[in-house]
Amino acid sequence: MTEGGEDDMRRPMTALLFTLVACGPKKDPASMPTTTSLADTVWTLDAELEDEDLQHYEVTLNADGSLGIHSGRDTSPENDFWSLEGGVLTLTMNDSYVAYTGRFLSPERVEGSATNVKAETWAFTLSR
Repeated sequence: MTEGGEDDMRRPMTALLFTLVACGPKKDPASMPTTTSLADTVWTLDAELEDEDLQHYEVTLNADGSLGIHSGRDTSPENDFWSLEGGVLTLTMNDSYVAYTGRFLSPERVEGSATNVKAETWAFTLSR
């Protein structure tokens, strides 16, 4: 190898890595939903509960921060809520028995995890 050969080999790799990171997919903050833009929208919630089939629910993010969920599992729909802070969407159901927390991958899709008071966790997606 020539003098500085190792450095010469690192430069193209560093440039390639920088290019991949700099040109990779970017989330434009202007295109991400806001609390106002989410008000009164309807979504499909797919929950991957352990030892059960994939669960599908229709949820409505009401303008007043309440959550409308169409599920026989929800025994207290009057205390279900949603919030959006810093790009993180949180849904709480059944008097905070379970909380779903996810991030927007696009304005039409959220992915995250849910945890209940028994410390059980599962993955979910929310799409419209």
